Amino acid sequence: RRLANKEKRQAELNENQEIVDYDNQPESIRRRNESSSINEQLLQRGLELQSIVSDGNCLFASIVDQASDLNVRQ
Repeated sequence: RRLANKEKRQAELNENQEIVDYDNQPESIRRRNESSSINEQLLQRGLELQSIVSDGNCLFASIVDQASDLNVRQ
C-alpha cells in the first residue's frame, strides 16, 4: 500500500511540474503548441480549421460556411 501511495504522490508531483513548466513557457509558445494540438486532432477526424472574419456577422458566416460544405440548398 505504501508503494501505491508513493507512486500516486510521484505522479501528482510530475503532473504539478508539467503545469509549472507549461506556465513558465512564453505565451507565443503555448499558443503555438495549443494550435498544433488542435490541428492534429482535427486532421485525425478529416476536419480543418477555417478563419471567419469577426465583423459582427461571424456566427452567421460560420453557419454559411458549414452549410456550403454540406451542399445545403438555398
